[in-house]
Amino acid sequence: FSFGDYFKKDAVAYGWEFVTSEKWLGLNPKRLWITIHTSDDEAEKYWIETLSASGAYSKEEAKDRIRRLGDAENFWQMGDTGPCGPCSEIHYDTSPTWEKSPGGGPGSKEDDGERYLEIWNLVFMQFDQREGGVRTPLPRPSIDTGMGLERTARVLQEVSSNFETDGIWKLIEHGEKLSGKSYWKSDEETRVSLRVLADHARAGTFLIADGVMPGNEGRGYVLRRILRRAIRHAKKLGITKPALYEISGTVVQEMKGAYPELAGKAAFVAEAIRTEEEKFLETLESGLARLKQALGKELVNGTLSGRAAFELYDTFGFPLDLTQTIGEEQGFKVDVSGFDQEMEKQRERSRDARGKVSAQAEEAYMKFTGLSCKFLGYETTRAQGKLLHLLKDGAEVKSVSEGDEVDFVFDQTPFYGESGGQIGDMGVIEGEGLRARVLDTQKPVEGLIVHRAKIENGKAESGKTYSLHVDELRRARIRRNHSATHLLHAALRKTLGTHVTQAGSLVAPDRLRFDFTHGKRLSDAELSTIEDLVNREIERDVPVGTEHKSYDAAVQDGAMALFGEKYGDEVRVVKMGEFSTELCGGTHVSRTGDIRLLRIEREEAVAGGTRRIVAVTGDVAIDELKKAEQRLREVAETLKAPVEDVAVRAGKLTEENRKLQKEISELKRKLATGGGSTGDWLSKKEQVGSIPALIHRADGLDGKSLRELADRGREHLKSGVVVLAGEEGGKALLLVAVTEDLEKKVHAGKIVSEIAPLVGGKGGGKPSFAQAGGGDPAGIEAALKRARELLSA
Repeated sequence: FSFGDYFKKDAVAYGWEFVTSEKWLGLNPKRLWITIHTSDDEAEKYWIETLSASGAYSKEEAKDRIRRLGDAENFWQMGDTGPCGPCSEIHYDTSPTWEKSPGGGPGSKEDDGERYLEIWNLVFMQFDQREGGVRTPLPRPSIDTGMGLERTARVLQEVSSNFETDGIWKLIEHGEKLSGKSYWKSDEETRVSLRVLADHARAGTFLIADGVMPGNEGRGYVLRRILRRAIRHAKKLGITKPALYEISGTVVQEMKGAYPELAGKAAFVAEAIRTEEEKFLETLESGLARLKQALGKELVNGTLSGRAAFELYDTFGFPLDLTQTIGEEQGFKVDVSGFDQEMEKQRERSRDARGKVSAQAEEAYMKFTGLSCKFLGYETTRAQGKLLHLLKDGAEVKSVSEGDEVDFVFDQTPFYGESGGQIGDMGVIEGEGLRARVLDTQKPVEGLIVHRAKIENGKAESGKTYSLHVDELRRARIRRNHSATHLLHAALRKTLGTHVTQAGSLVAPDRLRFDFTHGKRLSDAELSTIEDLVNREIERDVPVGTEHKSYDAAVQDGAMALFGEKYGDEVRVVKMGEFSTELCGGTHVSRTGDIRLLRIEREEAVAGGTRRIVAVTGDVAIDELKKAEQRLREVAETLKAPVEDVAVRAGKLTEENRKLQKEISELKRKLATGGGSTGDWLSKKEQVGSIPALIHRADGLDGKSLRELADRGREHLKSGVVVLAGEEGGKALLLVAVTEDLEKKVHAGKIVSEIAPLVGGKGGGKPSFAQAGGGDPAGIEAALKRARELLSA
């Protein structure tokens, strides 16, 4: 970049020198072409001077190497308004016969989009475009230089595509190995799939290593689409098992020299990709089956309905472009407008569920953009503040009454506005007859701290000064929980690995919730280690220090920055001994010992590759321990055992119960099969038409017992059909089982679907086995009779 320094003349000379000099790229100038904007006579002048001065061309030859192109190719602008200007590009002739057939350069009839490869671009930012397309010269014109790294590698390594360069070829080879397909000996469709595998494995590896996890929103959804597109291409190559995660290992091996951080995250990245692959492969099968059904019912004039496409997206995770891609392969189109309508309906439902935010209030807050409300809460929980604005229902007002709920904006406050996972403070505003209860504190726009309060008595007036008192006990609990999340984050990284990064948090007075990137459930041993590490730091009672420094200096000193968070030039660093250093704007304890105790209550999944820990600290943790101890005493009393023997006693009772349940099930089975051995009902074999059958009513058996009975019946028959029915808990159960040799003649699923309505139910299944349930046991005999009729037909 050059901002207000050198401009066209020097930029042209520097570009040509870098591209052609043996000291730098050393490309053959005879294979290079220049493009400029149709109106840019100045650029042409400097190119002619530079090319002829280099000795590569005479002035006449230099002019012939320059091609003028229009706005679409050689004019850059960021939007309808703002900085803009003409471009100048350097193109490389990739034709192996360029000497014998020189061609006419970019924009000529020989330009098929492949021959002339753009490797260099100079943007001459010299205008400011206003509304209506009016352009005025910038006071300090600038240069933006761009080079295609992989395109340049392709040219230097003399290969025919970016995918054949040394930066990605090893990934192509890995795809060949997994698929058994040869890149060079296959058709173009196969080569495209191998390229997608390589490119998307690389993209996915870097995104996950940087803290992005597959999800349904934002960057997580972009990553999910990248991985799922690659999985589709893997299937097209005949790869039916997870494979992308293996290629990610090759990405790490190839890239760790330039990106050493990849090596420490390789296992985590592979696990995250593999988990996504396994989930999507399952989804893909069911989704493709549903798509096949939809094509039979909702394909009109070669177009799949938007409703069906949306169901595939909403239920099976098929993005619209995936359904469209399948459509291109199978010859159908998708009703995109119908899909968009269904999407908008869902958004409307979502908006209704969330509740509507007052547009008037949003507009009012936006008017305060740039207003600075000084936060005093790091040093104190009590302060005086001058009331600048008073809002009711989103509109600024001059007076309020008892019972009104209003928003206060002061010039300074000790109240913390919700941000960074820490919820807003509560407390009291008092002064000159006013008492208002602060219910919440928010930061709707940058720099603005809004106190949402209910007037208990008196009135408030803008311009007056009031006393602001934060609920100190509540704030103390929040501080403990916030500091605990920092210790928890550090303990997770020490126990599980440096791939762990914060993916979200909630810091409330009664609990903390910490979301983090990790691919699998934490074991009890891991949770115990993490809890012990945190409590050890609490016991050490080290000071919690804060300091302000530049972002770069903080990160260089080892401070953890959260991926996706926006930080200013100066940041606040929170340090807890040598154990934890993070960038954070929240409130914290003075010493780790103030936290008193951390107790992990549960660990659970949030999304693929993201886990959650819920924990409590301080007096809340101690109270929870007391309650747990009391519950344990109650259990011990019930079991008539000392507290220390509760686990052993409970285990013995569980085993005794299991044996009794088994005996009860066996007694039920004997009663259901004639009061004796299994042979009693097996002797009732009958011939129904040409089919040997066992048709029996067995009341009192659950589904599992009925299935076991059916398996015994099939074994006894060797060839035949078993039909069982019974009443259990006021409901009817039906089951049909067919031996393998008769599956083409008798379909169990079809029989069940016919007889289930007779007991008030529905069901079905495979040709070999099917079952159903219903709420009308009175229809069991009719169902068995109908089964006989179907078998004899």
